[in-house]
Amino acid sequence: MGSDKLTSLPFTVVRKGYDRDEVRGYFERFDGAFNAVLTDRNAANSRADELEQRLTQAQLRIAQLESEVARLSALPGPGWNPGAS
Repeated sequence: MGSDKLTSLPFTVVRKGYDRDEVRGYFERFDGAFNAVLTDRNAANSRADELEQRLTQAQLRIAQLESEVARLSALPGPGWNPGAS
């Protein structure tokens, strides 16, 4: 590992490596950000599941309405008179 990679990390070099408090703080911030991303992802997944259910319900309702339109279209019109020739 080159020395330029070691100096690019955001930690102070101390006698036995990186400052433990800085490293701990860094990972606590990372953990907080990671948990926020997970929370957002979980909320997005829940919303997607809800929208998928609503879409399925809407598709079923559309199919019902199309069937009803087809049924009503097959009926005779308002001027139809079965006794007239």
